[in-house]
Amino acid sequence: MDNYLKLINKYGFTFIKDIKNFKNYEIIQTGIGDLLLASLIIKNGIVSKVFFNISIYVDNVYSFENIYDKFYFKIKLINDIFNKEDIIFYYDKKVKYTEWHNKTNKIQKFDLLNNCFKFERKLNEKYIVFHTKCRFMKGFNYDELKNNLNFFFKNYDSNYTIVLLGEREFPETFEKNIHGICTIYNELLELKNNNKVIDLTIQNIYNNLDYENYKKDLAIIANAELNIGVGHGGQFVNSIVFGKKTSFFLHEKLLKQFRINNSIENKKFIFFNYNNFFFELNKYSKQIKYNIINDNNINLLSKFIEQDDSKSFRYFEKRNIDIIKNHLITLIVTLNNNIAGYGHLDLDGCIWLGICVLKEYRGQGLGNKIMKYLVNYAKNNKIRKIYLTVDKDNKIAVGLYEKCGFIKVDDKDYYVKMCLELYLN
Repeated sequence: MDNYLKLINKYGFTFIKDIKNFKNYEIIQTGIGDLLLASLIIKNGIVSKVFFNISIYVDNVYSFENIYDKFYFKIKLINDIFNKEDIIFYYDKKVKYTEWHNKTNKIQKFDLLNNCFKFERKLNEKYIVFHTKCRFMKGFNYDELKNNLNFFFKNYDSNYTIVLLGEREFPETFEKNIHGICTIYNELLELKNNNKVIDLTIQNIYNNLDYENYKKDLAIIANAELNIGVGHGGQFVNSIVFGKKTSFFLHEKLLKQFRINNSIENKKFIFFNYNNFFFELNKYSKQIKYNIINDNNINLLSKFIEQDDSKSFRYFEKRNIDIIKNHLITLIVTLNNNIAGYGHLDLDGCIWLGICVLKEYRGQGLGNKIMKYLVNYAKNNKIRKIYLTVDKDNKIAVGLYEKCGFIKVDDKDYYVKMCLELYLN
């Protein structure tokens, strides 16, 4: 007890032995999200002060590891977000809370804590954040959630760099057993298929709370174009309080106390079904469209030819645009409505494949996507072999073709001929 009282005194807060003399008091839970919301109901003028029972820590009611360190972390956070007179500490062996959460539906301004911290930008590029912690309630179908997320993340292709934030695993704790808490870290790793991913996760945050790291995470959250997560808890509250925009998948039972309309007006989007949640996330993905060229849209091909200044793709240098009449398929690929790439399957003795990605769109995996599209088209049309030629010094293209299964069948001075055999069922 003495160490806790010394810490309270060190930071200039008030400790009392008995709260019976106070009327209309609110006793709060002490999680990170709880503390943030408790501060907001004070700063929004909803209540005048709140009370914090230190017996949770002194008696280690929930059998936490590193219990004193957890309290020290909370004191530092409280010192940054509360005025000294706004929160009072006390001790009572009987742990109870008032229904203060019901008053969070009156919060009008969620950004009143932003001036409590300095959010320096550490990443130069624009990015979105995916949070790993996943907390609903016991009995929730976590397997269905993870299966849906796994499929979506595997194919997701964002316009932005992706940052992973949170813990990679959640330890066995009282809280985990009550709520069934887990992480979606393994599912989020599927995002690496199509995206640049910066992994800032920590193996186990819960038992290793570090306030300086927490403030760094808040800066990442505050500067993100979007914060994305599933379930409620600290990661959800951090995002709606400090994030520019927020998209979270929640269960309606968990959010009865929040006014959803107010959240939407402040660009904090909350969803209760997978389709709407994924639809919102797709607004931040690359909108790739495969345009099969015909007489009605041949102007797209003309524009591509005008824009292409690459020396390695010389297909149209000595060929008229009418050559596409020999093609099995001619593609112009647009990215967010901008012409980005080209592909064809040309019938000239055998089936020849051609691909080109405009310079400004290279390095985003677009060539690989065009390749897969054309190969699938060939398979669907019972084509058994595809050929191509590529300059020897175009090592990036050679590497792409080899990765897709092409092998060298002829080697000339300046180029190589390659072939892909398609094994049809």
